[in-house]
Amino acid sequence: MSNTDYSSDNSLIPVLTANKAFVLGYTAEDFGIYDKGECIIFDDFTMDTKFVDFPFKVKSSAIKILTAKSNVNLKFMFEYLSFLGLSVESFKIDHPNPAKVIS
Repeated sequence: MSNTDYSSDNSLIPVLTANKAFVLGYTAEDFGIYDKGECIIFDDFTMDTKFVDFPFKVKSSAIKILTAKSNVNLKFMFEYLSFLGLSVESFKIDHPNPAKVIS
């Protein structure tokens, strides 16, 4: 899917990224859609996170979809991750490859 394939029709499935843009556009594609409930999308290059509770399609291969066991409040975990203020710059001091440590 290229950027030119996106629609502005918000009745379609949103195409997401974890960075500031979040919703890149919308698609009518019916494959590769994540529709298993609440999750956190995590970009392992930028360490950006977003809480998502609706069906979506992912744009980037750098995005990891994080879920939780049924007894864990995922929204709380998202807020806690946000509170920690994780950043690539601070993480590189001790870990040259942050994605490998988190994965």
